[in-house]
Amino acid sequence: MMYTNPHPAILTTKAIKALPSNNSIKVKPVSGFFSLIRGKILLIFIRLIYSKFWVFVNNNLSFFF
Repeated sequence: MMYTNPHPAILTTKAIKALPSNNSIKVKPVSGFFSLIRGKILLIFIRLIYSKFWVFVNNNLSFFF
């Protein structure tokens, strides 16, 4: 009989779910904080690209007209 081990990620998620609720409360703010930072970085990055794009468009338009 072959016994296949479940994926480690599945085991860790099961272990996290098995932990008492007070432990998950400590983890949530950290993940929220990181997602907030990631969102801010993405926003800055998008704004940077957008501004660069508009400068490029304006320069080309002024060149043509």
